[in-house]
Amino acid sequence: MKDSSRVFTVILIVIIALIVGLIIFLTFNILNQININNLNARVATDFENVVDDNRQTVYKNDESSNANKVSVDTNLVDIPSSDPDEEGSSSGEGGSRRVVKYNGYTVVGTIEIPSTKIKYPILQDLSKSSIENGIAVMYTTTPNNELNKPGNVVLAGHNYRDGTFFSNNKKLEEGDKIYITDNDGNKVTYIVYNTYVTTPEDFDYATRPTEGRREISLTTCTDDVKSRLIIWASAD
Repeated sequence: MKDSSRVFTVILIVIIALIVGLIIFLTFNILNQININNLNARVATDFENVVDDNRQTVYKNDESSNANKVSVDTNLVDIPSSDPDEEGSSSGEGGSRRVVKYNGYTVVGTIEIPSTKIKYPILQDLSKSSIENGIAVMYTTTPNNELNKPGNVVLAGHNYRDGTFFSNNKKLEEGDKIYITDNDGNKVTYIVYNTYVTTPEDFDYATRPTEGRREISLTTCTDDVKSRLIIWASAD
């Protein structure tokens, strides 16, 4: 009886430990998801505010070395000094455009998908590190291309299966809306019209002709990481 009681006690302790560990793990994942979403939403909002400032503000010439320098009081976004010769800035009349940096990557837009409840900054360069911080441009130039010009922009994001980034892209359906705001402040609505799974080697979705339409393609891993989930959406 004593041996049976000891075995039962050990089993009970192990079960309790597993339950506590599972609760801690799930709590950590939930808090991490909330933190990631809040962080990226704030970066996206800061980007849109800076873009709005760029569109509305005309910087006057000033002989002072600080005439065109700007900053944002936040630990999340770094706005470097506007230098007409600096990569990523563009000179306007009497001044320069401010550029938003997030963890070292230039933010070139934002993506918002209401049906999956995400809003993230779009980063200029695709790398292992960049898609751990946001959504990255995988193919062609910048989101929305140039107005009135057709083309396809591929945006890549992780599927962590926790609701962050492109984890819920599998829930997207034809007719769902995706909003892309570019660094000129243009907010374009794209309508999902095709979703499918393909192999990691397939890249036809990026180079496909768009028949004169302005489009985006979203790419992410499937839940089993063996294939790629592709979403096609066309400008409204």
